[in-house]
Amino acid sequence: MAPTRFTGRHALVTGAASGIGRATALRLASEGAHVMAVDVNAGALDKLEVDSSGLGGAITALVGDVSSEEGVIALVGASIAHLGALDVVVNVAGVLSFSHTHEVTLDEWSRLIAVNLTGTFLVCRESLPTCWPAGATSSTWPPPRPTRASPGPPPTWPRRAGSWP
Repeated sequence: MAPTRFTGRHALVTGAASGIGRATALRLASEGAHVMAVDVNAGALDKLEVDSSGLGGAITALVGDVSSEEGVIALVGASIAHLGALDVVVNVAGVLSFSHTHEVTLDEWSRLIAVNLTGTFLVCRESLPTCWPAGATSSTWPPPRPTRASPGPPPTWPRRAGSWP
């Protein structure tokens, strides 16, 4: 018997086209969740939707970019409009740089910060207020730890992550 702990839950997963985001979206759907899978890679999202057929839940693909405020407002709004609510938010979207520090251009650095830090903040800021009534769970990769959605001061992990060597 398949686990059903997410049956009836509505999840938003960013960075869902590959890697940990893809695995998370598939796992949530296999346990009954209705998942909005967001990524900039439309082709990989289409494959994810196909690969999710027959699972206990469902995956809907949404091409979206977490690096801009307008993009995040749109993708969170579209997710809520399609799913009806958000119970689970998983921030996995991220980009890497394989350059040596002294070779990183300012444009590349700005992209890293926009996706990895600002995008994470924006997704939390826009989605968590809708989750509070349900006592929803949010998570960010790499995880400091999953946390209950609650109002309060912002956590210190973005500052630590932003200065990570």
